[in-house]
Amino acid sequence: MRSLVADKARFQRRILLLLLEGLGIPGDEAESFEEACGAAGGDLRFLDLSILPPAPPDSWREGVSGRTVVTGEAARDEELAAWIRSGADGFLLKPFTRDALARVLEDLDLS
Repeated sequence: MRSLVADKARFQRRILLLLLEGLGIPGDEAESFEEACGAAGGDLRFLDLSILPPAPPDSWREGVSGRTVVTGEAARDEELAAWIRSGADGFLLKPFTRDALARVLEDLDLS
């Protein structure tokens, strides 16, 4: 299994990638929504609200394989909820922690 982490902030991408690698899930980085959706591989994609349009496009899941987790701050709960309603598989709030990430992965039942 491989992951893809997409966020405007390189620092945030690196934190999440390090946490994932610590759980045995290697990954790659993307800086934009378009780059993340067009990237090959990535059984598990983490897309941050900083790169996502406020309202999910109807066709955003077309051509996107694997599971998608939206990341962001709790203050943007309406946007997080909109992405969940549009087909995202889960969400992970910042600041990222190993325990919170492990819970999200458990909820996704990736086994």
